[in-house]
Amino acid sequence: MPEQGRIVLIALTNPYAICPSSGDIAGYDFHITVNLSECVDDAHWCLVRRLIAAEIPHRTVTLTVTVEDCPSGIVLYDAEADLPLNMRELSVRP
Repeated sequence: MPEQGRIVLIALTNPYAICPSSGDIAGYDFHITVNLSECVDDAHWCLVRRLIAAEIPHRTVTLTVTVEDCPSGIVLYDAEADLPLNMRELSVRP
């Protein structure tokens, strides 16, 4: 990830994908907004996808990364309002 690359927003955009046969949640759609277009590259998100798949087994998880804000959804992280995600994020905060 580029040194100046930052996660701006993480939103759960479709938490209600219900499996018709069982009534269970079938999947989750996450939208991640970043500050640089170079951060959108799929190569930067392979580990994240694997970690999410390990934490939410047997569910479909879609991860969309863009530089544009998500129009709707449940905000899980907002860089302007929440604590930094890690030490690198902390070091650039005023």
